[in-house]
Amino acid sequence: MSGIDIVLHQVMPGFADYGVSASISGGKAGNAFFHYVLPKLGSSLARVEPRMKGAAMCEVFGAYGWAEDTACMKWLMDFLLVRGSNRFVPHAFTDLYPDPDCPPHFYGKGNNPQFEGFSKLM
Repeated sequence: MSGIDIVLHQVMPGFADYGVSASISGGKAGNAFFHYVLPKLGSSLARVEPRMKGAAMCEVFGAYGWAEDTACMKWLMDFLLVRGSNRFVPHAFTDLYPDPDCPPHFYGKGNNPQFEGFSKLM
């Protein structure tokens, strides 16, 4: 399957007109790439490469932090679904808590009050 990665607030509701901090292009990446180009690259490859059978995976939710609630997660998944991603992997999903690489911690040893909503979303 093809694959892309949406992490580090590259895509956020209402921020399509703002640049994204990056370690390229003088510290800023164009918003259009993450909002429009990257998701379509993944889905296009999944469609044109017969062995991928249309499967386009996105690693998502990584390093968005505890402020990323289930409403934002649903928005991100809807955003990616309409652009052709059809498989999702939560970024660095682990049962280690706390783990500095993967906030939000989806279960957090029972400490995440949003886990029920996250479970339904998944």
